[in-house]
Amino acid sequence: MNNLRKELSKLSNLTHMNIEEAQKLVPAIKSQYVSEALFDPDAKDIDVSTLHHYYINQLRACGGKILLSQRVKKIEQIGTHYEVVCDTVRIFCNKIVNAAGAWADEIGQLAGCKKLGLKPLRRTAFSFEPDNWDYKDWPVVIDCEEEFYIKPETGSIIGSPADETEDIPRDVYAEEIDIAIGMDRITAALDFKVKSIQSSWAGLRTFTPDRNPVVGFDKKHKNFFWLAGQGGYGIQTAPYLGKLSSDLILGNTYSQTTEDSELITALSPNRFNK
Repeated sequence: MNNLRKELSKLSNLTHMNIEEAQKLVPAIKSQYVSEALFDPDAKDIDVSTLHHYYINQLRACGGKILLSQRVKKIEQIGTHYEVVCDTVRIFCNKIVNAAGAWADEIGQLAGCKKLGLKPLRRTAFSFEPDNWDYKDWPVVIDCEEEFYIKPETGSIIGSPADETEDIPRDVYAEEIDIAIGMDRITAALDFKVKSIQSSWAGLRTFTPDRNPVVGFDKKHKNFFWLAGQGGYGIQTAPYLGKLSSDLILGNTYSQTTEDSELITALSPNRFNK
């Protein structure tokens, strides 16, 4: 724990707490489960829905269109152009941005690119309400080994076993066993009395082999751009990766620091297909 605390302290303004101090913030923490804790007073919550809709509105304001329920069936390169064949439409374009999440490797293969080894990992979440605590002012609680987390919301608590179960590109749902494991881990650490689970869901968090995002043009297909593998951090990294991708795709020149150049190289898809 001491080494972990030292490493994490380098990342943000973390405050070390003993069990009594931690229980003042979250009274439900069991004394026998925790010996000490770390608290980040600078951590903020993101309104994901509002931010997502902001991005959508910006896209449409620039003339972009979102076509729903259009599975990509075929991608054919004709000279320097692409023809993308979907269920009911055909799209002609100069460049393709592959931001297909769990399906990114499949889309890449349709365009003739080599797979990068992307892995969709299932993450389960559920909501519940403990009938023995007023939790509305609690912070997010994360186990130091990421065995679980809880996040208070209006009218409920969101919980997760922080699972990373390898899956396939598909519309996933929460498995009963994963919900049970998550609830077992949470109640082992916090004194909750829970009658039932209110709702549950699951999603796919896609990772590259080195768990860093992939951003850049394909090595052999110069007009095919990869933007994938953000794991569970797509919303948090969207402002920077969006700007970086835009500059690379449009060929914009801008003042790059050495750190920017190193990052562009580190995120390039060419690191997997040398």
